[in-house]
Amino acid sequence: MLVSGISRISGGFVIFRIPPIVVSHGSMIALAVLFATLTLVGAPAAVLILAMAAAWFGSFNFGALFQLASRLAAAGSLGTLLGFVNFLGNVGAVLFTLLFGWSKDTLGSFSRGFAILFPLAVMALMGGLLSLKERKSS
Repeated sequence: MLVSGISRISGGFVIFRIPPIVVSHGSMIALAVLFATLTLVGAPAAVLILAMAAAWFGSFNFGALFQLASRLAAAGSLGTLLGFVNFLGNVGAVLFTLLFGWSKDTLGSFSRGFAILFPLAVMALMGGLLSLKERKSS
Protein backbone atom coordinates (compact mmCIF):
# COMPACT_ATOMS: atom_id res chain seq x y z
CA MET A 1 0.00 0.00 0.00
CA LEU A 2 2.84 2.38 0.82
CA VAL A 3 4.56 1.71 -2.53
CA SER A 4 1.25 2.22 -4.33
CA GLY A 5 0.46 5.46 -2.52
CA ILE A 6 3.90 6.97 -3.05
CA SER A 7 3.95 6.01 -6.72
CA ARG A 8 0.48 7.46 -7.34
CA ILE A 9 1.51 10.75 -5.75
CA SER A 10 4.80 10.93 -7.64
CA GLY A 11 3.11 9.82 -10.86
CA GLY A 12 0.68 12.69 -10.46
CA PHE A 13 3.55 15.16 -10.30
CA VAL A 14 5.37 13.57 -13.23
CA ILE A 15 2.43 14.05 -15.61
CA PHE A 16 2.72 17.81 -15.05
CA ARG A 17 6.05 17.66 -16.91
CA ILE A 18 5.76 14.59 -19.14
CA PRO A 19 2.68 13.93 -21.29
CA PRO A 20 0.44 11.27 -19.71
CA ILE A 21 0.49 9.18 -22.89
CA VAL A 22 4.28 8.90 -22.60
CA VAL A 23 4.00 7.99 -18.90
CA SER A 24 1.33 5.40 -19.67
CA HIS A 25 3.27 3.75 -22.50
CA GLY A 26 6.57 3.89 -20.60
CA SER A 27 5.08 2.31 -17.51
CA MET A 28 3.44 -0.43 -19.61
CA ILE A 29 6.80 -1.23 -21.18
CA ALA A 30 8.33 -1.41 -17.70
CA LEU A 31 5.49 -3.66 -16.49
CA ALA A 32 5.87 -6.01 -19.45
CA VAL A 33 9.61 -6.34 -18.78
CA LEU A 34 9.03 -6.84 -15.04
CA PHE A 35 6.35 -9.49 -15.61
CA ALA A 36 8.57 -11.36 -18.06
CA THR A 37 11.44 -11.22 -15.57
CA LEU A 38 9.22 -12.32 -12.69
CA THR A 39 8.17 -15.33 -14.76
CA LEU A 40 11.79 -16.49 -14.85
CA VAL A 41 13.10 -15.46 -11.42
CA GLY A 42 12.62 -17.82 -8.52
CA ALA A 43 14.63 -16.30 -5.66
CA PRO A 44 12.18 -14.92 -3.06
CA ALA A 45 14.17 -11.72 -2.42
CA ALA A 46 14.37 -10.93 -6.14
CA VAL A 47 10.67 -11.69 -6.60
CA LEU A 48 9.79 -9.34 -3.75
CA ILE A 49 11.88 -6.48 -5.14
CA LEU A 50 10.60 -6.98 -8.69
CA ALA A 51 7.00 -7.30 -7.50
CA MET A 52 7.34 -4.02 -5.58
CA ALA A 53 8.72 -2.42 -8.75
CA ALA A 54 5.71 -3.77 -10.67
CA ALA A 55 3.37 -2.31 -8.02
CA TRP A 56 5.22 1.01 -8.40
CA PHE A 57 4.84 1.14 -12.19
CA GLY A 58 1.26 -0.13 -12.07
CA SER A 59 0.25 2.62 -9.68
CA PHE A 60 2.34 5.16 -11.57
CA ASN A 61 0.33 4.26 -14.67
CA PHE A 62 -2.96 4.78 -12.84
CA GLY A 63 -2.57 8.58 -12.62
CA ALA A 64 -1.73 8.83 -16.30
CA LEU A 65 -4.82 6.81 -17.20
CA PHE A 66 -7.05 9.14 -15.19
CA GLN A 67 -5.49 12.14 -16.91
CA LEU A 68 -6.01 10.59 -20.34
CA ALA A 69 -9.61 9.62 -19.52
CA SER A 70 -10.37 13.14 -18.32
CA ARG A 71 -9.43 14.48 -21.76
CA LEU A 72 -11.97 12.23 -23.48
CA ALA A 73 -15.12 13.23 -21.65
CA ALA A 74 -17.28 16.31 -21.67
CA ALA A 75 -17.35 18.15 -18.35
CA GLY A 76 -20.88 16.87 -17.59
CA SER A 77 -19.76 13.22 -18.00
CA LEU A 78 -16.38 13.44 -16.31
CA GLY A 79 -17.53 12.00 -12.97
CA THR A 80 -19.11 8.99 -14.65
CA LEU A 81 -16.04 8.30 -16.79
CA LEU A 82 -13.58 8.64 -13.92
CA GLY A 83 -15.80 6.42 -11.77
CA PHE A 84 -15.78 3.83 -14.54
CA VAL A 85 -11.98 3.99 -14.86
CA ASN A 86 -11.70 3.52 -11.09
CA PHE A 87 -14.17 0.61 -11.26
CA LEU A 88 -12.07 -1.08 -13.95
CA GLY A 89 -8.93 -0.61 -11.86
CA ASN A 90 -10.60 -2.20 -8.84
CA VAL A 91 -11.96 -5.12 -10.89
CA GLY A 92 -8.43 -5.65 -12.20
CA ALA A 93 -7.05 -5.62 -8.66
CA VAL A 94 -9.58 -8.24 -7.53
CA LEU A 95 -8.95 -10.46 -10.57
CA PHE A 96 -5.19 -10.05 -10.08
CA THR A 97 -5.47 -11.22 -6.47
CA LEU A 98 -7.66 -14.19 -7.41
CA LEU A 99 -5.39 -15.17 -10.30
CA PHE A 100 -2.31 -15.19 -8.11
CA GLY A 101 -4.00 -17.05 -5.29
CA TRP A 102 -5.23 -19.69 -7.71
CA SER A 103 -1.82 -19.88 -9.40
CA LYS A 104 -0.01 -20.41 -6.11
CA ASP A 105 -2.57 -22.93 -4.80
CA THR A 106 -2.81 -25.06 -7.93
CA LEU A 107 0.68 -24.77 -9.38
CA GLY A 108 2.78 -24.07 -6.30
CA SER A 109 4.28 -20.91 -7.79
CA PHE A 110 3.43 -17.36 -8.75
CA SER A 111 5.41 -17.68 -12.00
CA ARG A 112 2.43 -18.69 -14.13
CA GLY A 113 0.46 -15.69 -12.91
CA PHE A 114 3.26 -13.42 -14.07
CA ALA A 115 3.46 -15.41 -17.32
CA ILE A 116 -0.20 -14.52 -17.93
CA LEU A 117 0.32 -10.85 -17.03
CA PHE A 118 3.25 -10.45 -19.42
CA PRO A 119 1.25 -10.87 -22.67
CA LEU A 120 -1.64 -8.90 -21.18
CA ALA A 121 0.72 -5.97 -20.57
CA VAL A 122 2.07 -6.25 -24.11
CA MET A 123 -1.49 -6.31 -25.51
CA ALA A 124 -2.44 -3.24 -23.44
CA LEU A 125 0.65 -1.43 -24.71
CA MET A 126 -0.08 -2.39 -28.32
CA GLY A 127 -3.71 -1.30 -27.93
CA GLY A 128 -2.58 2.07 -26.63
CA LEU A 129 -0.06 2.52 -29.40
CA LEU A 130 -2.58 1.54 -32.09
CA SER A 131 -5.13 3.93 -30.62
CA LEU A 132 -2.56 6.72 -30.68
CA LYS A 133 -1.66 5.91 -34.28
CA GLU A 134 -5.34 6.00 -35.30
CA ARG A 135 -5.84 9.37 -33.57
CA LYS A 136 -2.85 10.87 -35.32
CA SER A 137 -4.05 9.65 -38.73
CA SER A 138 -7.57 11.10 -38.23
